[in-house]
Amino acid sequence: MLEQLVSTRKRNRKMTTSYLVETFTGCGMLVLFEPSAIVPFMGERSDWYTEDEVLLTLANQGLLLPLNVRIDGAYRCRITDSGLQPAEKLYLVQSEDKFRLKISGKELAVGGLESLPTRIGKPDKLVDEFGGKIPFDPGFYKFVVYRLLHPGAAVDYKLPDYVIYYRAIQRGEAISPLKIIPDLSFLKK
Repeated sequence: MLEQLVSTRKRNRKMTTSYLVETFTGCGMLVLFEPSAIVPFMGERSDWYTEDEVLLTLANQGLLLPLNVRIDGAYRCRITDSGLQPAEKLYLVQSEDKFRLKISGKELAVGGLESLPTRIGKPDKLVDEFGGKIPFDPGFYKFVVYRLLHPGAAVDYKLPDYVIYYRAIQRGEAISPLKIIPDLSFLKK
């Protein structure tokens, strides 16, 4: 499920965009990527992307954002250019800011690890089956992933499990490469 949320900031009347994405993984990992950029790296096997070295290489090249949730299941992610909302700040338990993505096309795919393309069928087939796409302007972006831990009461269902904030990378700005895929799971306290 994909829901677009648009709001206006009061200070400078700038439009901000947020997408609320509900997605599923059976592999314990969520990913953000541009489908066409991943195609040259597809392996022959359907599990070509399961090695940490492959994921780290793609992440450090700005082609993939691996979100290690470690638990199979459904997750709610808010992808936004406006940061955390006040209610989300109350439940913030972890953040990771070493992610980057280069978007050449006009969309970003979001889904479980199994939504990455393989040489079997069209590249978008698995994205459409196991994930979704959101419109995205071309550019080089820094991403910060915030993990929220809320009590899960019905009133908190509106809160996402993860908030994924993005902004354009400034000229000359350096982002340290990932040495490991960060653990952003609910198993970590």
